[in-house]
Amino acid sequence: MSTKLLKRFLSAINQGTAPQWLQKFVWRSWYNLMAWRWKDDQWTFMNYGWLPSAKQSVFPLDSKDEPDRAFIGLYHHLAQCVELSGKCVVEVGSGRGGGASYIARYHHPRSMVGMDFSSRAIELSKRLHRDIPGLSFLQGDAEQMPFDSDSFDVVLNVESSHCYGNMAAFVSEVVRVLKPDGYLAWVDIRGKEMLATTEKAFQHPQLTLVHSELINEGVVRALDAASERKQQAIDRISVGQGVIKQFAAMPGTPLYKGLSNGSVQYLCRVYQRNT
Repeated sequence: MSTKLLKRFLSAINQGTAPQWLQKFVWRSWYNLMAWRWKDDQWTFMNYGWLPSAKQSVFPLDSKDEPDRAFIGLYHHLAQCVELSGKCVVEVGSGRGGGASYIARYHHPRSMVGMDFSSRAIELSKRLHRDIPGLSFLQGDAEQMPFDSDSFDVVLNVESSHCYGNMAAFVSEVVRVLKPDGYLAWVDIRGKEMLATTEKAFQHPQLTLVHSELINEGVVRALDAASERKQQAIDRISVGQGVIKQFAAMPGTPLYKGLSNGSVQYLCRVYQRNT
């Protein structure tokens, strides 16, 4: 895909005019490519991140995790919204496994499962995070999860649902695999024209919204903080730098501008399953 075509695709997503099947194909092809292209442990996160303002507390991290602070911040922020300690947790759309690893090591769930559609990403996650107790990875589709009903206390979904072909099917599956009174903790980007479809998908009779906020400012702070490191990685690539910059929401790209001016919204929500 050329940079010009990618810009048109991203614009169509933001305007809500891109077919769901096309979104699903393009996003999943992209993440499969990234899992194949970067096999080392330098990049275990694929999200846009979140960082607190100067007035907010700086969350603690071990020195080995410090390079990933901008990306870990998104998981840290979400984890402040729902109790994870001692819980059975699954991350749907776990990517390269960095977020699931952080939750397992810092928030002490009873069990932590990372599930992703990309088999390459799952293989990579198993290798990169093989020594973490209580953490496992499994390939599966968010719209048809390979879990029994009433399996988890918490479902995490971090910057993944924009890839799905059927958002309502994902929400129904979340309700199925959650235990009664369990929680869905969800963060993701949406163009304003896409909000109606997203709201409709979340109008499930067994879900109650218990927390909602826009986190654009914290996401833009993370994009700025990580831009130099991203650029260094992009500079090492001989082909497709322009396309990767667009997907990575580098400063000056349509996604970066949209997040900065609010035409693209970054939503943080927690829903509870009714008994």
